[in-house]
Amino acid sequence: MPIAALLPLALVLSAPDSATSPQGAGVQNRLWGCSTTFLDYDRDGRLDLFVSNYITFERTPPMLDFQIAPDVVPRARVGLLVLEGVRVRESDPALDAEVDRTCASFRERYGEGRSSEVPGAADARTLYKALGIDPTKTRPSNEALLRRALKGETLYRICTMVDALNLVSLRQQLPFGLYDLEQVKPPVVLRKGSAGEGYEGIGKGFVNVEARPVLVDAEGPFGNPTSDSARTRITLATRNALVVAYAPAGYNPGRLDAVLDATEETLTRFCGGTRAERRIL
Repeated sequence: MPIAALLPLALVLSAPDSATSPQGAGVQNRLWGCSTTFLDYDRDGRLDLFVSNYITFERTPPMLDFQIAPDVVPRARVGLLVLEGVRVRESDPALDAEVDRTCASFRERYGEGRSSEVPGAADARTLYKALGIDPTKTRPSNEALLRRALKGETLYRICTMVDALNLVSLRQQLPFGLYDLEQVKPPVVLRKGSAGEGYEGIGKGFVNVEARPVLVDAEGPFGNPTSDSARTRITLATRNALVVAYAPAGYNPGRLDAVLDATEETLTRFCGGTRAERRIL
């Protein structure tokens, strides 16, 4: 006859000073509860030891300390992606061809119409307006790419990782930031720029970020939705990369998750690497 539930034994992982309290013992937290019992699980006439919820549990903090300033939280949503072990090359013919096909597709569908009328372009404009920026004077990076595509102009070729992310930005119609993670010194915060704040841009002079959204690490400002810094730029030596997708606060999290899916797929297809972290804030 099957034997079940003989010798029940409850084992609860608890803190020494709170073992007598159900709350302190962790009974109400199923991440810490652990129980055992003996039963004839396979009905062979011999008792089996059954252990439930037996794990080594450790709350590992996120790999990157990244926060959004309280005054920016109601205005912006951010998707983060960290890729490790990437291989950045000068170019890839397959990537170049895919970029050209995508640009041609936009021209075929939208002709030489206004970039603001392309589906999805309004999201970045909504973000900029919420942050107090006129998107017709300071264009989101995705719209700058879109305008080139609609005019029949070739997108700039930098390196495979930058070119691949430009392809994603064009398709998803959101501005992105791309950074060499080894050059970023946490903690990182997305906030409004202070008076006189700025950095040396990539291929340009001083980028003024006063009163504009800006990423800031322990060494100072280094990126925003329009232009990134020379200090944290992607190079052929980059092995670990941080990708930041900028969206308005009302952007659906599920939709942003799909954007991160497309971003990860495209970047790893052309640059390799594996995902180390992915978050939506």
